[in-house]
Amino acid sequence: MLIGGVGGTFAVPAAQATTGNADGLPEPKVLVNASIGDAYIGRFYLSRIERRSGIESAVLDIDYTESVEHEFMVGDGEFYQYNKQGSLTSWTASLYPFEYRNGLMSCNLLVPGTTTQVLGKLVMDKPSNLDTATHPNQETVNAKLTVGATTYAATFSQAEDDNPTPASLPKAVETGSGPVVGTEPPVTESPATAPVETTGVYSSVVRLTNSLA
Repeated sequence: MLIGGVGGTFAVPAAQATTGNADGLPEPKVLVNASIGDAYIGRFYLSRIERRSGIESAVLDIDYTESVEHEFMVGDGEFYQYNKQGSLTSWTASLYPFEYRNGLMSCNLLVPGTTTQVLGKLVMDKPSNLDTATHPNQETVNAKLTVGATTYAATFSQAEDDNPTPASLPKAVETGSGPVVGTEPPVTESPATAPVETTGVYSSVVRLTNSLA
């Protein structure tokens, strides 16, 4: 699946149930029981996020894939985030591996195509249990989203159906104090200290992945 970002187009692994080792991801050492994992399967749009994150919108796609013996949870995320210069940029991450412990579901945000280059972490509370027979996809999930070394409170809302991701993701409601996303004055940096930013990828993620390379 190709996702068009603000600054470019990126190939994103499709999180669909299939036969074999989808996305090149190995079966995790610990599997999430389907009776728990099922509540987290689907497409979730970012509905609330701390203003200081600079994240305007995001979408998570979570599904099962199959190894030779077992199904396991995999996913991908697409994030739109303002950089220090006030420009809206985009980046993607693989969600893997999933682990359920003490009532919380967690996964790493990985550089797509890798299992060791960690961009951050997502820790999700139990879903809201709002599903009904008529509207089966109504869950909301409170979460802690870590990007690099900074963690933000966030809420994700499940999509009502399986329609394709829209060209423009719904904007999340901003919470907390601080300047409105995207309105900060540009930060002037000298050429010697300015970060090298790959087109379409949030600069902090670029710096992190470069340090991991």
